[in-house]
Amino acid sequence: MKKVILFISLAVMALTANSQSLKVESAASDLRNKRLDRAKTNIDDASENENTKNDAKTWHYKAAIYYEIATTDKEKYKKLSDNALQVAVESALKCMELDKNNEFSKENTIILKNASIIMYNSGVTYFENADYINALSSFESVIKINQDRESSIQARNIAGLSAEMLRDTATAIKYYQTLVNSKFDGNRPYSFTYQIYRIKNDTTKSFDIANKWTKNMPRSLDAYIALASTYAWTKNASKTDEILKSALSIADTIKDPKFSKADFFTKMGGIYEQLGDTEKAKAKYQDALKVDPNLHSANFFLGALYFNQGVDKTEEANKTNDNALFNKLMDDSKKFFADAIPYLEKAVEINPRDLAALRALQSCYVRVDNSSKAAEIKAKIDALAVPKPKANE
Repeated sequence: MKKVILFISLAVMALTANSQSLKVESAASDLRNKRLDRAKTNIDDASENENTKNDAKTWHYKAAIYYEIATTDKEKYKKLSDNALQVAVESALKCMELDKNNEFSKENTIILKNASIIMYNSGVTYFENADYINALSSFESVIKINQDRESSIQARNIAGLSAEMLRDTATAIKYYQTLVNSKFDGNRPYSFTYQIYRIKNDTTKSFDIANKWTKNMPRSLDAYIALASTYAWTKNASKTDEILKSALSIADTIKDPKFSKADFFTKMGGIYEQLGDTEKAKAKYQDALKVDPNLHSANFFLGALYFNQGVDKTEEANKTNDNALFNKLMDDSKKFFADAIPYLEKAVEINPRDLAALRALQSCYVRVDNSSKAAEIKAKIDALAVPKPKANE
C-alpha cells in the first residue's frame, strides 16, 4: 500500500510540474499568436509556481510577453499592465541570471536595448515636463540595464539633475559621484558635489572633487575657481595665487563672446577676500569694473568690502581707551565708509530693489554724518518693505 501511495504522489507531482511547463509553452504559443491577455495569465502563473519559477525559459517568455504589452498599439492589451516595460526589464535580467548556458542571451539583449531606449526617451520627456519623480525612475531603470557601460553616463547625469530638483541630495550625490570618478566632461556633477561638501565643511572631499574637476576638465574656469577657493578656505595663500594665475592664463585665451571676464575677475576678488587679502580683492574688483562698470556684483562686493573695513575700524576704536588712537581709528573708519558709498550707490542704481546694498548705503551715510542722504535711503528701504495692495483692494 505504501508503494502505491508513493507512486500516486510522484505521479501527481509529475503532473503538476508538467502542467506548469505546459503553461510556459501555452504562454509562448499565445505570444506567437498575439493573444497577449492569455499569454500574460499563463506566464504569470508559471513565474510564481515552484516548479517553473527558477527556469530561465519562464523568465525569457515573461520578458518577451510584457515587452509586447508595453509596445503594442492595441489599447485592450496596453491596459493589462501599468508597468509592463519595467516588468519586461526585470524579467530579462532574471532570465540572464538563471540562463547559465546563454540560451536566451541574444533575445534578452534585444529586449533590454530597446527598453533602455524607450525608458531614456520617456525620462527626457518627464524631465522636460518637470515630472522629476518619473524622470528619476526612468533613468534609474536605464542605469540598471546598462550598468557601467558608456550608455549609462548621460542617464546618470539626468538622474542626478532629477534628484536635485526633488531636493534628494543623497541620490544626486550618488549619481554625480560616479560621473566625477569616470572623468565626466560637464561642470554640473562637480559643482553640485563640491558645494555640498563645502557646506558640510568637508575639506578632504572638497579638495578631492576640485582636483578631479581640474584634471578631467582642464579648460573649465569653474574648476580652477573651486580649487583656488578651497586653498583660500584653508588659508594657503601661495597655492591660491598659483591656481588663480593658471585660471587667468586660460581666461586670457577665451574668445567666446558670451564669456564675461568681468565676472571672472569678480570671482577672483571674492577668493582673495575669502583669503583675507583685501588689497588683492580690491584690485580684482576694480579690474572687473574696468571691463564692465555696470556689473552689479563687482560694485556691490567692492562697496561691501570697504563697508566691512569701516565696521572693523569702528569696532577697533571702541576697544581702546587712548583718545588719540580712538580719533585716528574713527577717521579711518569714516574714510572706508566714504569709499564704499559710490560703489553701493552704483549697485542700487543697477538694482534699485537690492535691500542689502540699500541698508549698507544707509549705514554709510549715517556714519559719515550725512543725515539727509541717510533719510532718503531709509525712505527707499521702507517703500520696498511695504507690500503692494492687491488689484481688487
